[in-house]
Amino acid sequence: ITYVINALVSEEDFDLSKEDLFSMLEVCIAQCVELYWGNYGNTVVKIGRTDGSIDFFRKMMVVEEKITSATEVLLSEAQEIVEDAEVGSYILQPVSESISFTGSMVGIFSNSLKKLMNSAKKEKEFNKFKDQIGTLVSCSVKQSSAKGLLVSIGKTEAFLPKAQLMIQELNSYSPRDNLQAIIKQVVRDDSQTQIILTRTSPEFLEAVMR
Repeated sequence: ITYVINALVSEEDFDLSKEDLFSMLEVCIAQCVELYWGNYGNTVVKIGRTDGSIDFFRKMMVVEEKITSATEVLLSEAQEIVEDAEVGSYILQPVSESISFTGSMVGIFSNSLKKLMNSAKKEKEFNKFKDQIGTLVSCSVKQSSAKGLLVSIGKTEAFLPKAQLMIQELNSYSPRDNLQAIIKQVVRDDSQTQIILTRTSPEFLEAVMR
């Protein structure tokens, strides 16, 4: 695991940190293990940051009288793990049970990891550009359509709507052309970060006249 993570973060276009990846892997493995143990939502996975070891736990509520062994642990048992455990608190109870990963579990793991990685990348994009509204940026045209221009700001895609282009340049740009624009709006939803540019705002006209 550590070898794969180190290889990923060393790639030039990979924007997530090593700790980001470890945390995502822990979440995804926990989701798979839930299928094996039962979907109680209390599985916790910890991956060793140096040796890649994987330890499994159940997050258990400490109680005086146990109703279900899947989510609750007696106070006396809890205090063998955490000396100062109290009723109503939660502890991580180590699990030594072996786990066999099925094909469906591997599929769920893969899909979950892709979603988490994509969401994290979009969140990083949003945090990077949300404070740059009104800033002049250089970009390269990727695609032209009737609606406007899809451009790249470095590794990040942005959109320059037709309405935000000056009339005389509406049909002037082709893929790989370079241009400058002002960041007009940055919007984040569940699936993407959308960066809207403009070349008609007073800020843009002021910037190019400097």
